[in-house]
Amino acid sequence: LASATYFPVSGATVIPGQLTVDASGNAWVPIGELSASSTLLRLFKFGPGAERVSGFPVVYQRGGGVDLAIGAAADASGGVWVVGASSNPADSALDLALWKFNSSGGLQSTTFWPATFNSLNAVSGALALDSSGRPIVVTQKSFASCLNNEFALLRFDTGGVLLSSSIWHDSADSGSRGRHLALDGADNVFAVGRSSSASVLWKYGPSGVLASGYPKAFTTGTVFNSRSVAVDAAG
Repeated sequence: LASATYFPVSGATVIPGQLTVDASGNAWVPIGELSASSTLLRLFKFGPGAERVSGFPVVYQRGGGVDLAIGAAADASGGVWVVGASSNPADSALDLALWKFNSSGGLQSTTFWPATFNSLNAVSGALALDSSGRPIVVTQKSFASCLNNEFALLRFDTGGVLLSSSIWHDSADSGSRGRHLALDGADNVFAVGRSSSASVLWKYGPSGVLASGYPKAFTTGTVFNSRSVAVDAAG
């Protein structure tokens, strides 16, 4: 162990999101801090020596409900994108949230995709940036007319504006969810997750079109939850 840094949080449950490391070696760690009445987003930044950067963590709370981070990706400017879930103050629905923070922790933009999750337990997904620094999110989407969730792939521009959404489901009786994603050098997206009881690999082209022959199921018969994928230089 080279180093360890601790930040005490008393009277609350911590739900960690996936960390990211920027080009300068700083580690960004988003968490959800769950108390009896709400969940707030805390964003930590640690220097290359694991020291906590002054001014962090920064705190975000939309309206006193849930603000929960599940993943992050650092961009070329030294800032960070964070994806998660946020309660809509108007109707308490759980929206997918995309936050952009600058290198000092200042909030630059927020984007909400309405009523993405039907419960806190359904919150899942991951975030990556393409070669132009545009966020791509894999998650699941709930619909009032459908019992089960559906796989969703979202593309945003560098200002956080939604460019496209790709929805996929196997059947009305099979829930599908995206867990993690990785991009190759041509900005093709490989996403892994679950549909019904099978682990599934999806591949989408740079424009958000599902590639021929995909998705591919690679486990059946037993419930599996594939949670990570990596892509080599050959794609």
